[in-house]
Amino acid sequence: MLALVLSLLPGLFGQASFAQPEVAADDRATIIIHPDAVFTYPGDTWIRNIHLASDGEHIYVDFHVGSVNLWAVLVFYWPEIVGVLFGLMLLVMLWRLIRRKRIIGQPHCRRCNYLLIKAQSDRCPECGLLLTPRNRVIGRPQSWRIALAASLLLAITGGYLAGRARLPREGAVSDWFHWLSPRLYDWAWHNGQQWLHQRKAWLMKIVEIDPSSGRVTRTMVQRTRGPIMGMQPTRDGDSIVIWTPTEVAQYSTETGRLLAELSLEGNPWAYQPCDPLKMMTVDPDGQTVYVALYSGSVQAWDLATGHMQEIVKLQPRGMSIYIWLQYLAGQNRLAISDSLAQYDFAHRQWDPESRSIVSEFAGTTSGAATGILLTDDGSQLFLTDYAASLVQIRDPDTGTVLDTIDAAMGDLYAAALSADGRRFFATTWRRQPAIHVCDLVAKRWIAELRGPVTQFHIRQVLLMPDGHTVIALGWNSTQGGISKIMVYDLDQLAEVGATPPNSEQ
Repeated sequence: MLALVLSLLPGLFGQASFAQPEVAADDRATIIIHPDAVFTYPGDTWIRNIHLASDGEHIYVDFHVGSVNLWAVLVFYWPEIVGVLFGLMLLVMLWRLIRRKRIIGQPHCRRCNYLLIKAQSDRCPECGLLLTPRNRVIGRPQSWRIALAASLLLAITGGYLAGRARLPREGAVSDWFHWLSPRLYDWAWHNGQQWLHQRKAWLMKIVEIDPSSGRVTRTMVQRTRGPIMGMQPTRDGDSIVIWTPTEVAQYSTETGRLLAELSLEGNPWAYQPCDPLKMMTVDPDGQTVYVALYSGSVQAWDLATGHMQEIVKLQPRGMSIYIWLQYLAGQNRLAISDSLAQYDFAHRQWDPESRSIVSEFAGTTSGAATGILLTDDGSQLFLTDYAASLVQIRDPDTGTVLDTIDAAMGDLYAAALSADGRRFFATTWRRQPAIHVCDLVAKRWIAELRGPVTQFHIRQVLLMPDGHTVIALGWNSTQGGISKIMVYDLDQLAEVGATPPNSEQ
């Protein structure tokens, strides 16, 4: 049934590929799994984030849809618009003066210009207009009027050609209105209309998608300010919190109504004028948002009251810093991790009740720590070492290394952890872009989930609650960065003797 549904939707939702698992040539990854379905979306649609919906069956996706801002087009081309309007007025005037010549000193009909010398009736013999004194026009010399209109037309044309490069075209006026048209942008892109394509703007939407078909089931949020850097729904599913480089906003998932909005403007801990948000997470109840700034300031923002408090100030280390925030609902703690290219990293946990750091440790790696994940119960910390290409399993409280798993696959980024703690998912970008699956019980890499093409970068990995489906977000670097959503079936592991996650052993 899934194959039938997907085969009927190749043009709108993407293409489906149902491949049998392959056995890799080496013993590091025994199975190569290709996506069961690959979904792309019409137009210039860029996807930055995916997130599991509260019902556990759908996913939330942020669409950044390329659009033409019609207001910005009008502002940019205002000299041409004004010039054309005045030019048309002058051309009409010239046409009327030249076309409707009148004999000097003789009466003419105002409407049709008929010579009324021999007219005996009170109405025009040509058009039937009632010949009142106002409608009887005496012919006068028109040459000076023709010369004036022609001179004005030439002056406007010459002035535009001479000074068009110096005319102001952009400024604050361009942001007064946002009249966005995705269809016009799509037409301009495919027809080479650069004058429209250059006035590109983004229309941002958060939509709900059925991963079995790729169909958009509803649009929850639509906005023009962005880009949307991340999103997270609350535990009850009633609202979703998004963040941009300068603000955090909470929306109702049912009505799309804006519930709360907090901005960095005037933030006392931010380095003004530029210290954008780098990471965000939300407590399960959706009351408090925890944000990290590029400067290393980690803060708690109360969505209801707008109160802001700095939790911890990470050591200022420049723009190369990695920061991870993860709220541990089981322990009611906020996990804060950071890493640098100088091979050092730190991890700490903050207690919202006591409003203090309850545990903290620091360590080093062979290369930059490119990913840190914690189990839901907070008992283990998984860290990927970029240079050494290995996974460290540490005690979150003391930092003690509990175990190490060698990857030997180049650049490595922690991506996801199965709910039962048996499978660890990591991504690679350069050597062989793929999602690598590690069996934590057997301590070996058992599978590679590969993209639809070789030059493909995987941005995000999402595990569905059934434990059998993996959804990945990535883009194709050979096709202008086209975003794709891929669906993988982990049941293919069982066909070669591997046990799928969440199954009994």
